[in-house]
Amino acid sequence: MLEDKEQLLTYEAASEFIRYCPNTGVFYRFKRLKRRTEIKIAGTVYKENYIEITIKGRRYRAHRLAFLLMTKSWPKGYVDHIDRNGKNNRWCNLRQATPSENMMNRSIQKNSATGVPGVCWMRKNKRWRAYIKVNREYIHLGLHRNIDDAINARHEAEEKYFGEFSPRYTHAINQNPT
Repeated sequence: MLEDKEQLLTYEAASEFIRYCPNTGVFYRFKRLKRRTEIKIAGTVYKENYIEITIKGRRYRAHRLAFLLMTKSWPKGYVDHIDRNGKNNRWCNLRQATPSENMMNRSIQKNSATGVPGVCWMRKNKRWRAYIKVNREYIHLGLHRNIDDAINARHEAEEKYFGEFSPRYTHAINQNPT
């Protein structure tokens, strides 16, 4: 899944141009002048929620560069931001993920009526429906008279099917960072 431009940039070449602080997630660019070295924070905001860094005229996503600089190889697949904040590139907030795992850790959609993914009101049945999507298939979790029961069914299914990529697990990690 490596992009063509990623194949062109090696760990050695990247580390010549930028440095990465895993504790803060900040990248630094070094510019060597005659008698001193100028250090600047590298990167610009891309699509409102990600950081991009230009190296040799090519733009790279900062979270993918963090993975390269920490492991000396490009990630296979996606790099997921555990807290869903694309600007938070601290190493403890990044993990390699498959496309399916990356989708499990999504934020709630803006048009959600309930504020909980996979829970909706069924006007015809006058019940709350709970469902979850796993491996491109929807799993029906039942119709409930009470919204809290539907939410609990959804949360139990997230823990069962999503594991560490469950939004509830992610939230718990962020509340108690190690």
